[in-house]
Amino acid sequence: MNERQTVGLTFANYNYAFNSFYEQYKKLCLEISEIKEIEGLKIIAKKISTFVYENEYTINDLEKRNTYNQRLIRLKIKAEQDLDLKKILSKDLGYTTNKVEYKQIYYKYLLDYLLVLGDYVSELSVTFMPNTNLQRKLLKFANNQGFFEKFTQHKEKVLESLSNFEIKHFTESYNKLLTFYFAYSLFINEQDKVILIKMFSYTLSYYVSSETLQIVTKEDPSQDQKIKISKIESSMHRALLFCLSTMNQSFSNYDVLPKIQNKVYIDKTLI
Repeated sequence: MNERQTVGLTFANYNYAFNSFYEQYKKLCLEISEIKEIEGLKIIAKKISTFVYENEYTINDLEKRNTYNQRLIRLKIKAEQDLDLKKILSKDLGYTTNKVEYKQIYYKYLLDYLLVLGDYVSELSVTFMPNTNLQRKLLKFANNQGFFEKFTQHKEKVLESLSNFEIKHFTESYNKLLTFYFAYSLFINEQDKVILIKMFSYTLSYYVSSETLQIVTKEDPSQDQKIKISKIESSMHRALLFCLSTMNQSFSNYDVLPKIQNKVYIDKTLI
């Protein structure tokens, strides 16, 4: 058995595995962010499950590895037994009350799945994902260059969506930024995480309120309503941009984005 464990290729090239991982991860996150309907939650579950099983071999701790599989199974069972979820699928979404309930249920499950994905990827910082100087890689070779390329490409999609932000297409911009947050939350410090979760929650609550949905979904709003819609849109856009700025600060501190060095000026004149 010991002899079998030491058998390996005379020449190994892991670059392809690293590049494939980063491309898969970026693609997965973007695909999740584009699923905006409750019916698509099953697709999200399948995509995350496939990603988890594909890369679980990199987690040595069997108990920890099984934790993520069990979390996904529990979420699946929870959705299957959720009577509110089943009822809302048969309701007329032309009514504001039903729209509010629909979006609340959708985001409840989306957040649960994104949390599993974010926690899982954090486990991979000792293998595929970049590690900090306080961690030790469990691989004999690592190439994280592809991470920065795919991270930047993913971020460009988020920026494009925020640049074209419209309240009527709130879900598109919000989902991209929210997914981006969970995708790279391992590079965000705990203090900023608390701030960001509160801001994401506040923005979502504001959007899914009856008052907001009633006015932004009007086909022919009055002039006064247009002014109000514009104010709501501006307020929510600023909130999302604040989240982006806060995330960038953490990314910079972790060296994912260029780190700003604080200059210290010393008086050498001794006066």
